[in-house]
Amino acid sequence: MTIDELRKIHPDATEDTWHRHPNGGGWVANTATVPDAVYVSSGTTIGNYTTIGNGTRIGSETRIGNYTTIGNYTTIGNYTRIGNYTTIGSGTRIGNETTIGNETRIVDMAIIESGVTFERSPLQIQGTRHLVCQSSVTQIAIGCQVLTPEEWLEEGREIGREYDYSETELEEYGRHIRYMAEVMGVEI
Repeated sequence: MTIDELRKIHPDATEDTWHRHPNGGGWVANTATVPDAVYVSSGTTIGNYTTIGNGTRIGSETRIGNYTTIGNYTTIGNYTRIGNYTTIGSGTRIGNETTIGNETRIVDMAIIESGVTFERSPLQIQGTRHLVCQSSVTQIAIGCQVLTPEEWLEEGREIGREYDYSETELEEYGRHIRYMAEVMGVEI
């Protein structure tokens, strides 16, 4: 991306107010904080006063707005759009062609599937063992497993037992899944 192409996205951008990131070549506003250990793919832009944590990888042609904070060791896919004043926790995985709206909050270790649009924060419940997170309009992530609410209710006890969940924890997560399905508008 040339400086002229950058100006199509950020009309006030100049070579005095923006620079290419040394690890990947994406464009970064000079007011942003992006360590050299972060990978910023070519064609990507990171807006003013944004902070990106160490070890994060940002895919190509991604746009990250102003005043946004992204935690350590997060992975953001290609062609993703992240709005202004947004906070994304450490260790989160965001897929390709995903849109995260302004003032959205996503907790640590969340999994957001490719092609999803969240105009507001997705429902996220911190259980006693793992995070329960809406990862798309039809799926729920618990830990590193992503299934539909129906699949969770059918397979969740077996998966939980594989991770040594107690009966009390299995009941707890069943309640979280049913509540999340209700909020998502999924009949179970």
